[in-house]
Amino acid sequence: MAKPSNDQQESLVCMASSLRQAIGTDISESDFLSFLETFITGSSDINVGEKSIKLSTDEVGKYFDVPKSVNLKEMSGLMVENRDWLASCVLIANKLFNDKAKSKLNKGNYIFYHSKSYSSFKGNFNDLMKEVKSNNKENGDIGLVFGQGISEDKWNPADIIAVATNYDNKKKYNINQKPQGKLIESLQRLNDRDAKKKAEAIGDISKLYEYNLWVDENYVKGNIIPISLKKATSTPKIEIYRQSKSDVFKSFLDMKVNVTKVEYKESNQKCIIHFDILTPKNRVVNSLFFDARGFESSKINADVQIQIQKSGGAANYGKIALPMTELISKLNKGTPAFTKMQQLRKKAFAGSPKETLSVINSIPSGFFRYGYIDDILGRNSSDLTDYTVNYRYFLNYISALHPQNKDVLERWLGTKSTTLLEKRKYIKNKVQSFEVGYVLDTSSGAIQKTIQENITKSIYLYAASKGLYTFGDDKEVKAFMQSSTFIKVGN
Repeated sequence: MAKPSNDQQESLVCMASSLRQAIGTDISESDFLSFLETFITGSSDINVGEKSIKLSTDEVGKYFDVPKSVNLKEMSGLMVENRDWLASCVLIANKLFNDKAKSKLNKGNYIFYHSKSYSSFKGNFNDLMKEVKSNNKENGDIGLVFGQGISEDKWNPADIIAVATNYDNKKKYNINQKPQGKLIESLQRLNDRDAKKKAEAIGDISKLYEYNLWVDENYVKGNIIPISLKKATSTPKIEIYRQSKSDVFKSFLDMKVNVTKVEYKESNQKCIIHFDILTPKNRVVNSLFFDARGFESSKINADVQIQIQKSGGAANYGKIALPMTELISKLNKGTPAFTKMQQLRKKAFAGSPKETLSVINSIPSGFFRYGYIDDILGRNSSDLTDYTVNYRYFLNYISALHPQNKDVLERWLGTKSTTLLEKRKYIKNKVQSFEVGYVLDTSSGAIQKTIQENITKSIYLYAASKGLYTFGDDKEVKAFMQSSTFIKVGN
């Protein structure tokens, strides 16, 4: 059974929302299927399921705009085969119109754009980031951050964007206009209120700050509503994320993070890092964990990623790639942890052939990237036993497991009938996920606890699309990228 692609899922919510708007009352799954069938029959009339309401396709179709690659004639069949996604689309569309206090769909009719169909919305961000990168190629930390690249979804994860029809001709923003100094003024006021704590931002994000204010203002007015979608299995909730003003700088600085436990999974290819988000008065407001593991296709090898999940829940709250995790760790003064890990790698591989030691010595400060792991194993070798003991010793050094009785690599590789690629992926997942745990584990002694918790906070904020911030103890915060306003709908 084929599942709808991301573009199809998001386009279907645009279509369901336009139908809900046209009818004016909640739609059912039957209503939505009836609507989708008209794209197969070519009928100009829509007989809306249980309600016996007749609409023309023009009455609904002019209120959604989806990518041309999405074949509308396929949608009905996809929804019949995937009733869970059908239900999700209907639940989300109904919720958007039933909770206008949060959705802000209160200015008459809206056009529901797929984010790719309103390309300038995220395109403006990408153009601004290219400008910052061009201006800072040799500028220390700023050059490193923008050389690495920042995902548009970490600025604003909106999948669809609702635009009021009476504002549609004003939805393009001129990013080339000269900044009005709003960021500098707001930071000055912020720092004047509390001189003991310093909030700053790189100067080149002044244009982004003012674009964010424009997005936020239009959300409040109900003109432009960026919407991030999560699959709904029951009545969904709407969460509002307004992060466009400089006040959030110090709210993030005051936010405390406490790493409570790190699980170096012996029987799984992952590491789990548990942490709490606390108020300045140490009240726990959220218990979350990072799930560090491989998310790539079974057909390829790639670096692990780190996903945020809520303790006791199945939904994920965002994801971050290993290179950005490494960069954030370094920006928050975590480089000594990588220095110690490299020392432990050399210790684990002591006595290896010169070719292997050459690879180990060439690894730059940071995580053990999968390419280097493959180089040591020998990319075409069918026998990995020569080096599994070295990797096992390294895992034990960084996770405090006893090397004599935790021979998980040899047991797994020796007893399971797997392909060479699966074996490589297994070793990579174990090594990289344990390294992430080592950097964030406050009991590892790799770096100071305050630095580890600042790294954890930065990773959390970036992965959750709240922005890219670094912290100096508990008295300084610096913004490299500030996220924008959006609402999230789903379970």
